[in-house]
Parts: sequence; structure tokens; C-alpha cells
Amino acid sequence: MAVKAVFLDIDDTLFPSKAFAARARRAAVRAMVREGAGIPEKRLCSELERAVREFGSNYPGHFNKVLRKLKVRGWARYSAAGIRAYHDEKDRMRLFPGARRALLKLKRSGVRLFVASEGVPVKQWDKLIRLGVSELFDSVLVSRKKSEPFFRRALSKARVSAREAVMVGDKLEKDAKPALKAGMGAVLVCKNRPPAREREKNLFFAKSVADLPGIISKIG
Repeated sequence: MAVKAVFLDIDDTLFPSKAFAARARRAAVRAMVREGAGIPEKRLCSELERAVREFGSNYPGHFNKVLRKLKVRGWARYSAAGIRAYHDEKDRMRLFPGARRALLKLKRSGVRLFVASEGVPVKQWDKLIRLGVSELFDSVLVSRKKSEPFFRRALSKARVSAREAVMVGDKLEKDAKPALKAGMGAVLVCKNRPPAREREKNLFFAKSVADLPGIISKIG
């Protein structure tokens, strides 16, 4: 049966999100220091990383938490400087090489594209828009945790059967395994293949998103 829908994760699948986040946080900290926060850059970086671990990457008030914890007077000014620097860095977000061409090829072949991720819908659409591929996606489907029930709901919303759908992501446990449990195919994007024990039926491997069109055609 031909593949009719491809569900994709965004972070570290379509673009290098870990590298972006590290770069953006450094830019934010430097902006706060330049604005006069009065806290050494190394200390601010350490506290910011701790706040991200504690509250999660989608929490909207990391800078406020850190500055108030450090008892910085007039913290709102420095938080604003950090927010601006962080968002300025978003303008330099880029897809992995070959990703846009691969998505276009899938779309032109009649495959519908969806995002399946953990997070906030507005933030995920923001990423797609900044990366210049929002028009290629039918919808963004999110959950607090990817699971078999989540993928079954996603299939229902996309109006495709599990046999007609493939999930693409960079994490075996979060992306591939729940999709496989829902009866879907799965493509794990990774430079190195997992051990043989992780090789399951309907689990395929890609070194990058650029490889997707060829893999999807074989699955179909």
C-alpha cells in the first residue's frame, strides 16, 4: 500500500535545534551582560541551563526566573534584552542540507506532510515559518508526550490508515517506537544505526532527511 502521509518531528530532524538553542541562549546571556545585569556570563549561563532542565524548554519565563533568583535589581530590563537577542538568533535558523528539496519531492509525489511533536502548536508553526517550509505542511499535531494513542489520534485527524503512514524523527523511543506500536512505519534519522536488537519490522534508517524520498518510495 502506498504511503499517503508522512509525520515528521522538527527538532534535530528538520533543523539542528540543539545547536540553535545553545547559540541563542549564549546570545541572550551576552545581551543581558552588555545591558548591565551585573552577573558574570558563566554564572548566568549555568543558571539558565539549570532553569531549562527544571522547567522544560517550552517554559516561557526562563530569563525572569534566573534574574529574580540571582536578585538582580531591575531584572525586567535585562530579561527584555535577553529575549530580543534570543529571538534575533531565530532569524538564522536553517534546515539541514537537502531537507527542503526532500520535502518538496514528497509533496509533489502526492504525499501529505504533518508535524507530530511534543510542544506548543504556535512554537512549532513559528519554526516552520522561519525555516520557510510552512506551506508544505497540512497540519501540526502536538502532544505532551508522544505515545501510541497520540499517533492513533494523529492518523484519525489525517484520515489515513496506519499502513499508509510513516513517522520520521531522530529519537528511537519518542518517535519511532510509539509509531510502530500504532501500526505505522517509522524512519529514524541518525548518522549511526542503532544496535541490531533495535531493528524492527517497518523501522527504516536515514542519515538525513534528504534521504527520505527514496526511503518512502521503497516503503510504498
